[in-house]
Amino acid sequence: MEKIKFDISEHRDLKIQLHNFKNIDNEYIFYYDETNNLRKFWFKNENKFNIPISDLSKNFVLGGVTHLKSKTDFDTDTMIKTLKLPKNTKEMKLTYIAKGDFLSCLKSKKLEIFLNWMISNDLFLHYSNLNILYWSAIDILESMIPEELLHVHMELKTILYEFIKIDLNNFIEILYKYEYPNINRKEANDFLDEILDYIESNEQKFILKHHIIDTNLIKLVYFIIEQSKNTELTFIMDEKSHILIDDLFIFYKRPFGIFRNSYHIFDEESSIEDIFNRWEFFDSTEKWENFEFQDSKTNDLIQVSDVIIGLMGKLFTYINDAPFNELNQLKNNLDKQQLINLTKIVKLIDKSDKQSTAFIHSIQGLIESQKLVLLLTSFNK
Repeated sequence: MEKIKFDISEHRDLKIQLHNFKNIDNEYIFYYDETNNLRKFWFKNENKFNIPISDLSKNFVLGGVTHLKSKTDFDTDTMIKTLKLPKNTKEMKLTYIAKGDFLSCLKSKKLEIFLNWMISNDLFLHYSNLNILYWSAIDILESMIPEELLHVHMELKTILYEFIKIDLNNFIEILYKYEYPNINRKEANDFLDEILDYIESNEQKFILKHHIIDTNLIKLVYFIIEQSKNTELTFIMDEKSHILIDDLFIFYKRPFGIFRNSYHIFDEESSIEDIFNRWEFFDSTEKWENFEFQDSKTNDLIQVSDVIIGLMGKLFTYINDAPFNELNQLKNNLDKQQLINLTKIVKLIDKSDKQSTAFIHSIQGLIESQKLVLLLTSFNK
């Protein structure tokens, strides 16, 4: 089979210009692990996905640790000995350091030891964080938002996403009925009418739940959908019926173009390696092969990545589920150990973001982003 050619420099300059990334031309070594990788996301029938509804708050997170190529002295042995892991442990994993949901993990003294080690070393956190339901559904509006409204595209997509969550089972039925994301052109107007009816029937519930959101934005969503009748819905036509996410490979190759001078080391995973093998990477005309797969048992920094990415996955699940008022009161409700660990997590994120904003990448609604900012600002010291 002929390999798919991918130029890692494609769109690189545009991304740098849009996001004002810094320090991306440095030579780093990246280590990767992942959590909540659902592989594919699809409709099982008219009211079911291939995963439980309860798992929709579990974001896919890919990432780990990175360091400048010139920095190579990381004393993982001493840190592992200090953690006093079980004697039969073959490799370090989050479950040996902290267990339970995010707030339960924060109670772990071993987690404090681990975070102290990460902060005191020349290591940075990097990750891509994906809310799978948000990413699967926003193509509806991505296909419609006119250029003159692109300045509020995040607000509009968040409105639709929050509407979807109000009566998810009903919304799933609509999407399944029209074989989303493969809407038949002859049925497109009917599809849009049902979306409009759904929004109208849930508007009062939405306003009660999100009373601080400007209702003019809801009117704008109405207007955009109505105006999109009899138009080409670019991202939700000519796709595979009922397949919301075919694979997550775009997140594996994202750092290649941004950090093209760096080297990328992934944990061995046959299904991911099979996807990689379908591609051939270039930097303009030159072949680019700055990545490899290694057994995590022989690479301590992949194991470190397992711990920190597992923890970040639990953090994003907590943020997805927790209401704003809980986050506002969180500082008063944590014990001493939880406060210490959460403050250190915030310090690690801040340290990494200051090194390069390109280390941190999230696709989620504005409300989740705002909740994360609230958490980071509350515990940043």
